[in-house]
Order: sequence, then structure tokens, then C-alpha cells
Amino acid sequence: MAPTSEFPASGLTTAEADRLLSVHGPNRLPERKPLGVVMIFLRQFLSPFIYILLAAAAVSLLVGQTPSAVFILAVLLLNAAIGTVQEFSAQRSAAALRAMVRTRAHVLRDGVVRTIDSEQIVPGDTVFLASGD
Repeated sequence: MAPTSEFPASGLTTAEADRLLSVHGPNRLPERKPLGVVMIFLRQFLSPFIYILLAAAAVSLLVGQTPSAVFILAVLLLNAAIGTVQEFSAQRSAAALRAMVRTRAHVLRDGVVRTIDSEQIVPGDTVFLASGD
């Protein structure tokens, strides 16, 4: 792209980039609020196989096989508890990884190529891409 008054050949000035950052905010995707433990637990029951086992427990109760129904329900609760612990742990690990990993970008600012945090990229920045970026 050829330099224009909107995109100067020297890139944005640091002052202009700071102004645009305050107007547009950081360059990052909005984060979803993580699910609570209760919601994670309830999601463990959203499976057709679980529905079949719940129906089998209900049928067992109807025909008088209470021990079988209790056993099926106990297995379902144990499965949900294990799934909840695993999913909650994975959720925390993913959040920790996101906090540790910072992406960098090469931009033209004040006529000089600088390496900045990718969250500091603003509209109008000239970004340089290379293999692996």
C-alpha cells in the first residue's frame, strides 16, 4: 500500500498510537466469564448416553429394582464429579497459559520498526509480518 496522509510512510507517532489506544482500547478478544463449578457439574449431564442411563435408573425404580437404580445413579454422580474436577482443572490451566503467553508484533512507529505487545496494536499501525509471527 502506498503511503497516504492516513497511513504515513513513517508509521504512526507514539503520541498518536497512545491516543488511538485510549479511543479503541487494547487489541484483544473479549474474554468469556469462566463457568462456575455448579454449571460445569450440571453440564456433565448433557449427553444422550447419560439420558439413557437416567431412563434405565427410572425403569429400575418402577420395576422394583431399587439397588440397580441406586447403583446407576451413584455411577452417574461419580462420573459427573470426576468430569467436573477435570474440566475445572483444565479451565484454570488454560487461563494460566493465556496469562503467561504474550504475543509480540513488529510495527512501524515514529519511522522505526519496534517490537511491542500485540495488545498495543492500534488501527493505522503498519505491522510487519515474518515467518513464525
